[in-house]
Amino acid sequence: MGTDRGEAYSPGARKLQLEYKKVTQTFIKLLMKQMNEHKLLERAETLWDAVKDKDSLTQEELDTYENLDQQFERAVACAENKCRKIHPNDIEFSPEVKDAIGNLTIWKEIEKKIEKNKPIRGKWLRSLKNKYKITTEFNKNISLNECKREIKEAWKTFDDVRSKAPELRDSFLDHLLKKAEKLKTKEGEKKVKDIRRIKENERKRGSHKRIGAATGKFTSKGVRFLHSKDENGHTTTITDKAEIERLIMEANSKKLHQCNERTPLRTEPLLSLLTKFDYTTWESFLQGEIPIPENLEEGTRAYLEVYHNMEDNDIDILHTPESLKKAWSKAKEKTSAAPGPIHYGTMKVMKWCMPLAKFQTIMANIPLKTSATPSKWSEDVEVMLLKKKDNYLPEKLRRIGLMDVAFNMNNKHIGRAAMRNAEELDQLAIEQYGSRNNLSAEKHALNKRLMLDIMRVSKTPGVLIANDAKSCYDRILHFATYAALRRAGIPKEAVISMVHTLRTMKHKVRTGYGDSIDYYGGEDDGDPHGATQGNGAGPAIWALVSSPLLDILREKGYGAKLLSPIRKEFFHLCGFAFVDDTDTIQMGEIGTSSEELLIEAQLEMNLWENLIRATGGAIEGDKSDYTIINWEWKQGKAKYETMNNESEITCLNSEGQREVLKQIPVDEAR
Repeated sequence: MGTDRGEAYSPGARKLQLEYKKVTQTFIKLLMKQMNEHKLLERAETLWDAVKDKDSLTQEELDTYENLDQQFERAVACAENKCRKIHPNDIEFSPEVKDAIGNLTIWKEIEKKIEKNKPIRGKWLRSLKNKYKITTEFNKNISLNECKREIKEAWKTFDDVRSKAPELRDSFLDHLLKKAEKLKTKEGEKKVKDIRRIKENERKRGSHKRIGAATGKFTSKGVRFLHSKDENGHTTTITDKAEIERLIMEANSKKLHQCNERTPLRTEPLLSLLTKFDYTTWESFLQGEIPIPENLEEGTRAYLEVYHNMEDNDIDILHTPESLKKAWSKAKEKTSAAPGPIHYGTMKVMKWCMPLAKFQTIMANIPLKTSATPSKWSEDVEVMLLKKKDNYLPEKLRRIGLMDVAFNMNNKHIGRAAMRNAEELDQLAIEQYGSRNNLSAEKHALNKRLMLDIMRVSKTPGVLIANDAKSCYDRILHFATYAALRRAGIPKEAVISMVHTLRTMKHKVRTGYGDSIDYYGGEDDGDPHGATQGNGAGPAIWALVSSPLLDILREKGYGAKLLSPIRKEFFHLCGFAFVDDTDTIQMGEIGTSSEELLIEAQLEMNLWENLIRATGGAIEGDKSDYTIINWEWKQGKAKYETMNNESEITCLNSEGQREVLKQIPVDEAR
């Protein structure tokens, strides 16, 4: 109460909005004028002819590429600035509102003329009426007092119309709808659909505003304050813009460096061997030219063996104008991106502009072919979201990176291509349902339910361990990302274009006060890791990184082994994984004691934790739990075994300490 949290920053509206056809056509016309004037497409085609058979750029070619990117950005800024005029107004549009505003504006302009003793010429008055499309007659020979009375009446009319604006808006749209329905043509049918869509969108917008007002959930427009705890646990509220940005940057930087501690690949002997960002060394290891060191943990060795001496199965992932247009057509126009004139709507315009599609195809293919990227790709803005209600501690906020639209589309393209090829090569674990076509969390929940039903009917004992990976996307080692994508057939230049950009990225922070001027990260920020939430390839990367870990668990004999009673088909499943949430299962033979089950489940947990740690991850102990499922037999009848509070399963947490997992009774839902 009484705390001044400053004035919230509100970004300007985008002038280019694809729902307005005339605006879109004007934008394309202006953009093509700029592109033709600077011969952007011709220069891009000349550059592509010079580099399409190479895997790197000379400094001169890199400068040309950078210059093309910057000139295109300026061309887009110019076209968007001129494609439409925005008059900020919170009044719903209708002809009555337009006439009231125009009438009031013209009388004010006449008043200015009278006050300056300037003549009111008919030509000037007609131009104003044409500008505001007003048919009302105005008296040129009028005194100042009479003009003020007219202005007063115009204000009354405007206030009256403003109070009825929502109803007038509905009547106007209904009128347009009836008019379109009478056309009985394809164009008329399309207009009917467009008008109905506008009506539905405005209805939803109004409903959500009312819901927000009733629940107090107005858009925060970013973090405007933080909480900070001292050594005694006392909480203070921080409202200073600079201090908020500093604390968020400090917390986020720690997240990107957290996998540098207590992870096998970030300690010797693997640190010097594999994770010094030497892509040539990484490639040599994948080709089997560098041996795996001795005396490694079981999980670490098993993980490295997956990628050691891999087969070369590179695929062609270059865009074509048609494929790029199709990819952008699926993107949502309102998706947020890094600040700048180029946004998702800008790229979606290529659907109606083939020269733009050809230009962007070349600009997108050069990084995939040569690993060279524009400098602006290495800058993003991080938006902070609440993980838990009212918890504003900086380390508890979720960081979402808003990246350059072209960079993120390339990442999505890499991720999709990798997943398609991995499916064909059978590289994705049957347990991993995240980020895969035709699979969902609901289907996996059904799988788990069916497995538990089988255990209940057959009276088979087992242990189910639900574990959560800490800071999933922020802890993926860049070597793990590189190796997983290369195994899925993505050419090394394409992988480097993403990994190197992520490693050298400069991160600004967006709060309720706007974007920060300072940044963290960059070339001199040590060894940051992580795929970043907001990265279009992030979900695919985790699916590719985690699948070999699940395969290893299965190969080591852990999990549930079933034999179908009719067809006698063998089925082996080690758990249920959806992105970073994984439930591992360890089943025993009928009659196996809980003590024996716990020993096997603990060994499985140890191996799983070691495998996760090898990729840079860690288990979140306080978000993990387990359940022992076993039976007690009395007089030929079975019932679930009572929970033994002395039983325990432990895991190594991110701090390197053994943590006892919470045990949940078999009859308690989670």
